[in-house]
Amino acid sequence: MKRPSLWLSVLAFSLTTLGGYYLFDKQDHKTMNTLQIQNLLDKAIQPGGHHPIHYVSMELQGPDQFSGAAGRVPETGETITDRHAFRIASISKLVTATLVLQLMEEGRLALSDRIADRLKGVRYVHPDRLHRFGGHDYGRSITVEHLLRHTSGLADYIDNDGFLANVMANPQQQWSAETIMQCFEQLNLANKAVAPPGERMHYADTNYVLLAILIEQLTNKPLHQALTERLFEPLGMDNTYLEFYQPPRGQVPLLYPYVGELSLRHINTSFDWGGGGLVSTHADLHRFIRSLFGGRLFKKPTTLTQMIDFRPENNARFMLGSPTSDYGLGIRRLRIGPYTLLGHSGSWGCVLYYDPEKDVSLSVTVNQMPE
Repeated sequence: MKRPSLWLSVLAFSLTTLGGYYLFDKQDHKTMNTLQIQNLLDKAIQPGGHHPIHYVSMELQGPDQFSGAAGRVPETGETITDRHAFRIASISKLVTATLVLQLMEEGRLALSDRIADRLKGVRYVHPDRLHRFGGHDYGRSITVEHLLRHTSGLADYIDNDGFLANVMANPQQQWSAETIMQCFEQLNLANKAVAPPGERMHYADTNYVLLAILIEQLTNKPLHQALTERLFEPLGMDNTYLEFYQPPRGQVPLLYPYVGELSLRHINTSFDWGGGGLVSTHADLHRFIRSLFGGRLFKKPTTLTQMIDFRPENNARFMLGSPTSDYGLGIRRLRIGPYTLLGHSGSWGCVLYYDPEKDVSLSVTVNQMPE
């Protein structure tokens, strides 16, 4: 029998927890429910087998609050706490998209701008080697909005077996935007484009590599510096940083994800860069998403409205692609039962979502990468 998707289990766990807080409104029930949630965390630990669950931690903020963790670091036996930092994978896309939209507000780009025009001075980005479909080259037709929405039709380099083989053969390689794009061309991924730009949604980290390059060009700063100066420092996200591109910020220890029984502790994941390279903590992530929906990151309310203009997500990763999953400009909407959650998920087993109706934000991380 096929093993249930771990990702769905994480989501189900998250929603069960969220639902628990919605069900109990009286003060005398809240303490009991908190204990029940911690019990769920403790029971989630399964250190044996081919897909060991060594740790899980979560934080809930809003009218009701909870923060807890369970498990130990396998290599050291250190007890996990809710203050540990962890790799947030594609939750990084929400952060990258926010900075892109800030630059749009400043008049430094438009969603309709063609990426080939905006990156014409970047020697390692070749529009004619980006996107080929049905005998036509579409690299010069891709816009900023296509990249944000994952509707460019570009192939996803991270999903390519050749790229992953390269990573595993050279686990300590330090990647850069240039080496990522060089590998994209060497693997002939232009010919693996899935559709003309704007025709369909196809989730691809390639989109966010190009957006990160655009950020560097417009700010004249490395991506990590632009993110730190414009978002992390102003928001007090003192433990958030772009791993392998800048020194750790803060003193909290870092948790490492697993792929099955393989720990990624000794694998350089700089290849995910603008699409998934950030490290953060529960506290920092809540500070970010509550600032986003609290109107503190954009100057104009219409910018957030543009960001959450959702379209059906027809190929979402990790079994999230369903009629209840939609995608905006770097942000996902999940509608499951009575819940409408806005945020993002990450392949290293983490989620960050916000319920605008209840003013509740939820983050969860588990050490196991979904199948």
